[in-house]
Amino acid sequence: MIAVYFSRENFLKKHIIDIIDSDGDQKTYIIFKESDLLDARKKADDAPVTPIIVKKIHQLVSEKGFQITDTKKRLFKIARNILMSEPLEFSIAVQFNHKSDDISETDALRENISDAYSFSHSTDSDQAEQPLADLHMNINFLSVSQYPLLCLKYDNAAQELGKLFEKILDNAKIPILWRKSNGLLSQRLLNNYALVDAEKNNQLKNPLKMIQYILENPQDRLVYIFEDFHHFIGKKDTINPQVGEIRSLIKELHDQLIKRNEHIIFFLPHFYEIPEDLDPYIQMISKKLPKTAKGYLDKFGELLTDPDYIRKCKPVVGVDHLIGRMIQILGQMESNNPLLIGSPGVGKTAIVEGFAKVLAKGNLIPQLAGRNLYSLSLNSMVAGTRYRGDFEIRLEGLMDEVLQNKDRIIVFIDEIHTLIDAGSSEGAFGASDVLKPVLARGEFPCIGATTPEGVDILSKDPALSRRFKKIRVHEPDGDQTFIVLKGIASNLEKHHQIKLSDDALLAAVELSQKYIHDEFLPGKAVSLIDGAAAFCRINQQKVVRRDDVRDEMQRYMDEITALN
Repeated sequence: MIAVYFSRENFLKKHIIDIIDSDGDQKTYIIFKESDLLDARKKADDAPVTPIIVKKIHQLVSEKGFQITDTKKRLFKIARNILMSEPLEFSIAVQFNHKSDDISETDALRENISDAYSFSHSTDSDQAEQPLADLHMNINFLSVSQYPLLCLKYDNAAQELGKLFEKILDNAKIPILWRKSNGLLSQRLLNNYALVDAEKNNQLKNPLKMIQYILENPQDRLVYIFEDFHHFIGKKDTINPQVGEIRSLIKELHDQLIKRNEHIIFFLPHFYEIPEDLDPYIQMISKKLPKTAKGYLDKFGELLTDPDYIRKCKPVVGVDHLIGRMIQILGQMESNNPLLIGSPGVGKTAIVEGFAKVLAKGNLIPQLAGRNLYSLSLNSMVAGTRYRGDFEIRLEGLMDEVLQNKDRIIVFIDEIHTLIDAGSSEGAFGASDVLKPVLARGEFPCIGATTPEGVDILSKDPALSRRFKKIRVHEPDGDQTFIVLKGIASNLEKHHQIKLSDDALLAAVELSQKYIHDEFLPGKAVSLIDGAAAFCRINQQKVVRRDDVRDEMQRYMDEITALN
């Protein structure tokens, strides 16, 4: 194996890739010239440039008698740095004295640039993107054409702007900043991607002319960042001719850019609210909630849209229609709080986890995309509240945190009927009394889950009950349960490091239906197959079969008999 190192000598205007034998017997290099880069850009036309650069690297290495054997992802990373003229070093694997397998142009052009650079898809440990401390965005929005206009709210503009530039560059796109005082700024990319001369740029300090310039001059892969543009968009109730003209041009920008490979990010302070008539046109980019001194959501809740949490979740099977119904309700202007009603074990929490996965991907209606979903534990909030008023302080602190970030989060409360009595004591308000006003105004985005018995408790407070729109979650039949078990089988196999046969899955459905009468599918079938797999693993079996599930069912029945 031979290591290839990428470097750049600025004064020569060329990119040098050294090829060194791991044993030190062979040493040579290839040169990627500035003219090669220009030829690649011309050849690409409107298509991505980096696949053509990768093809050229293969050609140059092949001419030297080497064959590259490393991953395409690494090569595309090198190509990206050649394109951006960044003097970084990489090592890739090659073989000496073999004929290089050339990359077909069709395959190269099909390579997904976003996958090559997006931190959410990287699997190489040396290329894995470190999570940002105070900025998290669904960067896939920058490569989705149906969202040409984006909004990112900042708490610290100086720090977050630099990180935003990095994320755009990581997606093989070119960030261009617009400021009222300077016009267009492209930082280190100014020489390579000069859009306008100084005189023209001076004119573009005017926001109207800047928007008109973008409309009249299509570019490729540019991401314009409009900093503090709220001064020109105006507040919700602002009415004057210039603001009206800018809002009209923003709508036209949306309609034009949706056909082009360009994006605009409105980089705005966290307190600014987008005017309602622009909401359908501007997509919010997800951002982590700012850490506060109290941190009620972090203390009493769990972030379900966190990538680490989602990776641990089992696949959600057969409930797409219920997730769609939840999205529909959450998108309503009024009565936008869904309530899942179902017996224990039918999969209410799994439905919410499925919604969290959809939410994390960002493929949602504009009102919901980019939000975080928190699961709130009322028991944790009540625990330790020994004195009158302790619970109210926690609840009010939580409400303030949610209200300050109401366009960023959704709260999930399991066993929501416990709101009726949570925290209530003589002379004090309960949780439901505190939450009803904000629920009525749609300022506390909330998903609830409860049992049929819990609905009866909830109905004792009609004012609270009618704040929620009900979704019935019925127990699946045997066939549907088997499909669910097939869907989560790989997770169980990975956990127990054992194979689950289809006969075992079918036995879990049949036996749980026949003998376990106080629980519900699919929960009781999952529990049965999980117990059988754990027992077989302890006994060093490699496969869970039907007889193993039957034995686990017998152990369960013996325990029930002993208890009675």
